Amino acid sequence: MIWKATLLRFTLFPGESKQIVSQDWWQQAVGPSPDEVVTKPKSNEQLVAGVFGDGRLVLQASPARIDWIYSALPLMADAEGIPQLGPVESTFSQFTEPIERWLALDSCPTAGRVAFGAILDSEVDTKEDGYTLLNQLLPSVEIDSEAEDFQFQINRPRIVSVLDQEIRVNRLSRWSVIKLVEVQLGSQLIQLPMIPTEGYVHLELDINTDQKFGGVFSRDLRVAMFRSLRDMAVEIASQGDMT
Repeated sequence: MIWKATLLRFTLFPGESKQIVSQDWWQQAVGPSPDEVVTKPKSNEQLVAGVFGDGRLVLQASPARIDWIYSALPLMADAEGIPQLGPVESTFSQFTEPIERWLALDSCPTAGRVAFGAILDSEVDTKEDGYTLLNQLLPSVEIDSEAEDFQFQINRPRIVSVLDQEIRVNRLSRWSVIKLVEVQLGSQLIQLPMIPTEGYVHLELDINTDQKFGGVFSRDLRVAMFRSLRDMAVEIASQGDMT
């Protein structure tokens, strides 16, 4: 099977609520000037966005939460399928570079919690093919080929050792089979996902450090933690639901 990414996300929850958003984060982490900058001085919020790699990168920052979101560009009108960034290996590699540069900056906030998210899809010919694949990836469940509307969600927490610290990580995964249906909106024909039938095996991941972690992710720890969360996402995609 070949997983392709539609969206990747890294989230940092600042350890201090009054952290100031830096105007230079995009330039230092990404390089080229962004296409869009929206700043709200009163609430200390900022949105910065631009074309990146094979898609669009967005930085959404506020004192409470900072998100980096790498998503696929909308398909052209005559294209088929769903918008995708590309294979997991190359897409994760593209996303890793600016995130690690940002996390290494002195101006990057200390973190009380971090999270890595992904939306991945693998194309299948039929619903039955999708369920066969999910049976291989989900050893704790058995899906009848005649079943309909199957969706499976589970959190498999794991204690990981990162830079000599024991940290509990939530590994939330949601599995389903989706197809695309065409919907006419005025003169525009668009495609929307529906569940369930032929199309794609669909996987949504949210790998995050537990809220009860009482420490602070300093620079070295937040970089190492990002890599650990990313690698756990790859592990789940390649090996399925596992303890």
